[in-house]
Parts: sequence; structure tokens; C-alpha cells
Amino acid sequence: MKNFNFLIAFLLFSVSAFPQINIFSDGKIGVGTSTPPPTYYQNVFNGSHMMFKNINSLSLDVNGAGPRIWSSTGDVVFYNTLTGTFNTIQVQTVTEQSDSSAKTNVKSISNGLSTVLKLRGVSFNFKKVSEKKRSNPRIHSGVIAQEIEKVIPDAVYTADSTGEKSVSYSDIIPYLIEAIKEQQTIIENQDSIIKSQLNDLVAIKTSLADIQKQLKKQKN
Repeated sequence: MKNFNFLIAFLLFSVSAFPQINIFSDGKIGVGTSTPPPTYYQNVFNGSHMMFKNINSLSLDVNGAGPRIWSSTGDVVFYNTLTGTFNTIQVQTVTEQSDSSAKTNVKSISNGLSTVLKLRGVSFNFKKVSEKKRSNPRIHSGVIAQEIEKVIPDAVYTADSTGEKSVSYSDIIPYLIEAIKEQQTIIENQDSIIKSQLNDLVAIKTSLADIQKQLKKQKN
């Protein structure tokens, strides 16, 4: 009986001193916390929301029409710690926020062509283990983050934890768009000059033909 009472006392002490799982009156479940959750839950999950919290937090939310994954840092990293590389993510469509209401200080890019001329496209193999195991390692194409950082620094991100750099390829695309437009303007200007020169040549040929006719008449 003493052993049983000791066990009950130990369990009560453990639950009160080191709460592991708590079921609150509104049906939410807290893991590792005895504090009822606020409007957005900490360490709590229910049928529509789950949050994992330590120093930072990661949340899964299925309240809206589009289920969401969000973090307190604003970043979600898909990383394979077993091989020390980023994971490959396969999806059907990827979109990025681009609504005008979310942007300020909007300015047209005026140096697209000169910027693009400083960039270098490369082909390469990743060092990750899964690629090394392939009989024919996949050849990728892209850019080198350190090189891009010298030209378009805001297109490069540096991970605080590893120091590794990554590139937002979508931040490079606007320079390509403006570079093509600048090249098109150059082509159109050159085309206009060529047409003008052709017209001049036709006029010169016509004048020469007239002169030759006059010379023939004078000889006759």
C-alpha cells in the first residue's frame, strides 16, 4: 500500500511540476505547457491548427481554403540533415507573391542589359550523396551564388545556421526581361539605320543609272 501511495504521489508531482500533455476546457491539447493557449496557439494543436515551438515556431494550419505552413522567422527550410543537403521539392505549380498592394518603392529597372552581361550561366553536378550514387549524375544548370551576390546582391540569401548561400532566380528574371527589351530597342534602331542606308543605296544606284543614260546620249 505504501508503494502504491508513493506511486500516486510521484505521478501527481510529475504532472504538476513537469506537465507533458494538457487537455484544456475548450478541447485544445497542449504538449509541454500548462498555460492555456492564446488566440494563436503555442505548443498546441487541435483539429485545424498545430504549432511546434521552441526558440522559434513552425505552424500547420488548415483553417482556410488553402492549408498553410508558416514560421515565426518568416522562413521554412526543407533540409535533409542526414546527407547535409537541401531536399528536392516536386510540385505542379509554384507562384510567388506579386500583388501590387504588397509592394512599395516600385521602380523600373534601367540597367538590365549591362547587368545580364555580368552574369555567368553554368552547368554543374551537386555533391549530395543521392547524386553520387547515380550511374549518370544529373547535370544541373544555374548560377553561382557568390558571383550573383557581386552583381545583384539582393537576389542572394545567406543561411544564418550554415552560412550557405542560395539564389532567388525569380529576382534575376526582371533583369532578363529588361535586357531583352533593351536589345530589341537596339535591334530596331539598327534595322532603321540599315533600311535608311538601303534607301540611300537605291537612290545612288538610280542616280548612277541616270548619269550613265545621259553619258550614252551624249556619245550618240
